[in-house]
Amino acid sequence: MRDVPAADAALPAPAAAGGVRSVVSRRDQKTFRARIDTCTGSLATLAPGLEKAVRAFPTTIIAAQGGMGGS
Repeated sequence: MRDVPAADAALPAPAAAGGVRSVVSRRDQKTFRARIDTCTGSLATLAPGLEKAVRAFPTTIIAAQGGMGGS
């Protein structure tokens, strides 16, 4: 799969990671998993650490909702 320009990945990658269904539906997220992963990978060119932050976002949301079991 070819690289995706970082500017083009700036919306779909974080939207998919954050579960913004009006941008990326669950079905599209499953169907286009490889494209979303490519978009997420290209975010590092926009800002150091951005790719890592977007990849960690689903875990952050779960933790914020109290789903990680800690106190």
